[in-house]
Amino acid sequence: MKTRYTQNLIASVLLCVLGGNGLAQEPGKLAPLPNTLPPGVEARVGKVEFSRGLPTQKGIEQLFDIQDFQRATQLYQWAIPAIGVMGWHRASIANGKTGETDWVIYDDYVPRQGILTPNTEVSYVMAFPDLEKTGPLVLDYAPGRIAGIVMDYWQRPRFV
Repeated sequence: MKTRYTQNLIASVLLCVLGGNGLAQEPGKLAPLPNTLPPGVEARVGKVEFSRGLPTQKGIEQLFDIQDFQRATQLYQWAIPAIGVMGWHRASIANGKTGETDWVIYDDYVPRQGILTPNTEVSYVMAFPDLEKTGPLVLDYAPGRIAGIVMDYWQRPRFV
């Protein structure tokens, strides 16, 4: 809750400073800053100090540290699907995949090692063809119900 308050306060102060043109009485003039701006706010990186409504040099560095942390966190979350599939791919190589169209069966604990989030109660059958090497592939299977999916490295379903 305190973090959300801090983020909202920083956003409000920056909005007042940077978005002041919309509040100005005369075109081209900034609205005056209120006299009640805090001298600083507590953040994850410590107290971010302000001078006359603007972050100090140290405050600017701290705000960039916060921004770097947020971007790194977003990058980590964005990359999780690809990292998960990469684990599957590496496990398939470790379990004997030798060709572009080889299928590997994961039906025990040991073959699932290295996979980010396997279900221990399910048998998996996976292949990782490189379409640049194989060209287009057609998957042909018997009619009826199946539990399966074709997806890319970002875990997006691919049905063409």
